[in-house]
Amino acid sequence: MPVKYISAQRLWHDRNRKKGNSSDLLASYDRNHEGAYELTILAYADDVIRRIQALLSDYASIAQELDATYPARYLQALGDSGLTPSAAEIETDLICLQKERESFETLGFLPYTRLDDGDVMITPGKIADDPPGVRTAIYLYIADSREKYQIFGGD
Repeated sequence: MPVKYISAQRLWHDRNRKKGNSSDLLASYDRNHEGAYELTILAYADDVIRRIQALLSDYASIAQELDATYPARYLQALGDSGLTPSAAEIETDLICLQKERESFETLGFLPYTRLDDGDVMITPGKIADDPPGVRTAIYLYIADSREKYQIFGGD
């Protein structure tokens, strides 16, 4: 019968050993501590923190680029009459986008958005009365938000 030996020190990670493959969370781990061993859970936690920070940095870069190019893209979209979606499409997309944002807020990737009583979200039925230019602006907002959320694995 094959037997697998499990070390009593399995909770400790050898920092000086550089073995591992690129998919291994600890393959590139290297903290500047004295001593060769540390708790493996701390190494995993540090790796997760670094990965989340990298995601947030990428999110900020994408958001900044989209914000900087928004006016030019909006003016271009106004000239393209085929870009203006229907009010029903926008309302459906906004509902999906709000659910996606709430899930990222719950995970802690995005800050919680608290609305006061005076703040009004875009509600179904309200968009139908808006001119095409407003619908185009909202459509670009939805597209930009989805592009930003893709960094977190969103649709």
